[in-house]
Amino acid sequence: MHTVRLRARAVLAAILVSVVAAAAGGVVTAGAAVPTYQERYRPQFHFTPGEHWMNDPNGLVYYQGEYHMFYQWNPLGDVWGNISWGHAISRDLVHWTELGLAISFDDKETIFSGSVVVDKDNTSGFGTAENPPMVAIYSSAALPTFAQSQALAYSLDRGRTWTKYAGNPVLDNPDPDFRDPKVFWYEPTKRWIMPVALSLQRKIQFYSSPNLKNWTLEGEFGPQGAIAGVYEVPNLIPIAVQGSRTTETKWLLIVNINPGARGGGSAAQFFIGDFDGHRFTADPEQPFTPPSGDVLADFEGSSYGAWTVTGTAFGTGPAHGPTAGQRPIAGFQGSGFVNSRQPDDAAQGTLTSPAFAITRNHINFLVAGSDLPKLAGLPGEATINLLVGGQVVRSASGFGDEWLDWKSWDVSDLVGKSAQIQIVDRAATGHIVIDQITQADEAATSASERRDGWTGATTSMPRSPSRTFRTTATCSWGG
Repeated sequence: MHTVRLRARAVLAAILVSVVAAAAGGVVTAGAAVPTYQERYRPQFHFTPGEHWMNDPNGLVYYQGEYHMFYQWNPLGDVWGNISWGHAISRDLVHWTELGLAISFDDKETIFSGSVVVDKDNTSGFGTAENPPMVAIYSSAALPTFAQSQALAYSLDRGRTWTKYAGNPVLDNPDPDFRDPKVFWYEPTKRWIMPVALSLQRKIQFYSSPNLKNWTLEGEFGPQGAIAGVYEVPNLIPIAVQGSRTTETKWLLIVNINPGARGGGSAAQFFIGDFDGHRFTADPEQPFTPPSGDVLADFEGSSYGAWTVTGTAFGTGPAHGPTAGQRPIAGFQGSGFVNSRQPDDAAQGTLTSPAFAITRNHINFLVAGSDLPKLAGLPGEATINLLVGGQVVRSASGFGDEWLDWKSWDVSDLVGKSAQIQIVDRAATGHIVIDQITQADEAATSASERRDGWTGATTSMPRSPSRTFRTTATCSWGG
């Protein structure tokens, strides 16, 4: 029965793809093989389109008994390009019917990420009180530059066909990296609210509108938290505070970054705070003060002083910013730091300190950069090393991005010995960034270690053991 149901669903999906594509003037390829869900490598519980490249889910919304999922889709090929929105529906979030092309690219724009709302009270005027519209708010990436603005499309038949608004774009910005609107209804002010990313500026802006067409800037947030990657795909969600005799609500601002994850690639971070319909204010972070100690090097001078340089990777002195093509560097102290990417990742060399006596139990330092390749059993190629008697006794590398954070070596067994610090870049495609090398009685800890071992996001939530949070769904209905 399961096989029969899957095959029947696949045949229906193929028919709907053809019908909807024709109705929407779509560009789904004709004669494509009918998907059976019996393909050898096709997931059974994770949605996949019958063919071609897909990416981010967009416009997740529930309406008239159906869960709608739109997604970034190339209807013409198996790589990024011709970006449009595909569409699938489900009644149980497990079994999906693919409806094919929803909002198509054309000769003027491609369709980047966004969201969908059900305009229950027809504030937009696209529908009627009896038949309210589904409205998609998406980032229109203009061709050929991909400069982004916010645009609308609407549907009056439960998402089966879509019409682009003739007044697009409804929101523009001088900054072309302006994308990923996530729109919801805010009842206290009876306005639609749009968090949207100014990606390269590492900011989230908040706009309001009575009708989805006319938008007013209310406030902005950032740069804050992880800023090594660009800001993308924000979301703002109310969460109830659980606890005795409280009705407090906090707001969770999710900000994705790309790249910028500690392990490389994309990542998510979140901030907890308050939102009043105009501005989001994050709760204060608990500041981290590293253990005090004896500074071995802070790299604030114009040269490396008594340190010995070989090769070209480290230049003639400390860096004060990224090199050409390098992403912004964050987390350093003062204005100077070591950057082995001079002029690029191909540069190689060493930077070695004069000898010093180990007098405390820990050596702490700020480190960033990528050590590639980093294969088990092989020495690192972009590392900071502790040498005793000319031999490497401790070694560390960066976190995979340009965000400096603390690492520490326990050297309690080496107290009294003479040592040197050597920063090495032998990587053809990697580099290392170093700052603030100190000897201290205690170990400095990284941000992920201070989050009790939980990794994968940056949060400004203050430690407060008496308060826990319960997420609640946001409603995308007009008031």
